[in-house]
Amino acid sequence: ALHRGEFLATDDLLAREWYSLTIVWLLIAGAILRWHASLHDKQLELIVSAASLALIAVAVIGQLTRYNPMLTGQSVGEGLIFNELMKGYLITALLCAALYHWNKRQLHERVRQAIGMGAGLLAFAYISLMVRSYFHGAVLTYGATTQGEWYSYSVAWLIFGVGLLAGGLWLRSLPLRAASAAIILLTVAKVFLFDLAALEGILRALSFIGLGGTLIAIGYVYQRLLFAPRQEPERPAAEDAA
Repeated sequence: ALHRGEFLATDDLLAREWYSLTIVWLLIAGAILRWHASLHDKQLELIVSAASLALIAVAVIGQLTRYNPMLTGQSVGEGLIFNELMKGYLITALLCAALYHWNKRQLHERVRQAIGMGAGLLAFAYISLMVRSYFHGAVLTYGATTQGEWYSYSVAWLIFGVGLLAGGLWLRSLPLRAASAAIILLTVAKVFLFDLAALEGILRALSFIGLGGTLIAIGYVYQRLLFAPRQEPERPAAEDAA
């Protein structure tokens, strides 16, 4: 239906169809998992879990490989925010995150972790591709990568990592905090190995100061909120006297 009667569809049409199918598959997987909660047959539960995980895996892998606009060169649309990247990556990442959050009892923990990892990969890809789209327009494979774009990836990744940290603290989620640490470490490695190597003089010094200040602030948050010593409740005076 999305081909409008064309037997041979272009890559752009195929990608748009895939993005739409991915959303449908994730919604079907969510419905299957909700139905799975009412089952009492262990074997049937295993089949349902495997089927839903297969749907999610196919959707995520397809987005990151076969229909990745950085690999195929298909257009992502002219809109800065409302474009094919939103449908193909942001919405699917949010759906995977919802499946992870709302199926704590229905899914094995490792299956949930795999779904959460898929959500994180899609969100990371969305942020990176949006930066690319800002500098290159609708077709991401055209044009060379400028220094401004290269540094923008670091800024976007760092903001993403800090956002994951804030979400992990708010929801008291260890996986979110672990993902935050991984993103921040990746960003720091990129900055030290690539970004700072191209800078000289005062710009390099300011970059070191800015990065150092950010890492100190993140470390302070971890120390104060995650690793703060727990205070034992005070015992009543009668117990002390006894």
